[in-house]
Amino acid sequence: MSENAETVSVYVHVPFCRSKCRYCGFYSEPVAGHNVDSLIDALIGEMDRYELGGRVETLYVGGGSPSCLPDETLLRLVGEAARRFDTGEFTVEVNPGQVDEKILRRLRESGVNRLSIGAQSFNRDQLDFLGRTHSVADIGTAVQRAMAAGFENISIDLIFAIGGATVESWKYSLQSAIDLGVQHVSAYSLTFEKQTPLYAARQAGEIAIVDEETDRAMYETAIYELGKADFAQYEISNFARAGFECVHNLRYWANDAFLGIGPGAASYYAGRRTMNIAHIERYVEGIQRTFRCGRYSSCVGLHN
Repeated sequence: MSENAETVSVYVHVPFCRSKCRYCGFYSEPVAGHNVDSLIDALIGEMDRYELGGRVETLYVGGGSPSCLPDETLLRLVGEAARRFDTGEFTVEVNPGQVDEKILRRLRESGVNRLSIGAQSFNRDQLDFLGRTHSVADIGTAVQRAMAAGFENISIDLIFAIGGATVESWKYSLQSAIDLGVQHVSAYSLTFEKQTPLYAARQAGEIAIVDEETDRAMYETAIYELGKADFAQYEISNFARAGFECVHNLRYWANDAFLGIGPGAASYYAGRRTMNIAHIERYVEGIQRTFRCGRYSSCVGLHN
């Protein structure tokens, strides 16, 4: 599909994870029981619907958890994306405990130049509250392996206002991230998305909730502590050392064009906003039918 000459960002959604976290409102499903190869084929098939030439500013493979895929499957997806979308900034999301230096080195060799690591917290009890399966030690190991593999642009995701957290425990997570020597930190306040286990637990009064005053204090703490460590706040939830701002994030904030590839992925392209159907099997069937009928999404309702 050839469109106008505007530049575009591309997001590829991998809707798989090893297990669903309690707070996650993004569309994803546990990878066990799914035909992973058919989904990867469909993602590549959707990529092929676009002729973007050299207009791709950023490429981002997220999820879910791309790192839950078998190594060769992830490398195939990354390689096919890199071949189709020549770009300057190429980010892949990974989870601690799911990557070793070998796969990280191969990702780097495949053209990935930015890594986003889903740490969320450096406190074990908070990881348990969120339903995260990695350990605190896994976070540092993942960063060290990424650096050894040649990554010089590494981001860590953190969540504050987790049940039972204090400003001091939040400062500990921030300082732990800073001490690892990463170039970027994303800091988000915990949200309770409907239809998640954490939302249901809150509604039932089963968990502790951080009050608004403490939530605000944590946010202000992030701005202060990261600022002291030379991380400039360039967007509401994102902080970076000079020159390491996430271009993909900035393009979203500037309302620039982006394409979402995969189940549940949203797009804003050629002045039109669309969202792919958030169902793995129906998405795969839709992509297969578009090839048979020769027309993109018009014959099968690929979009919601």
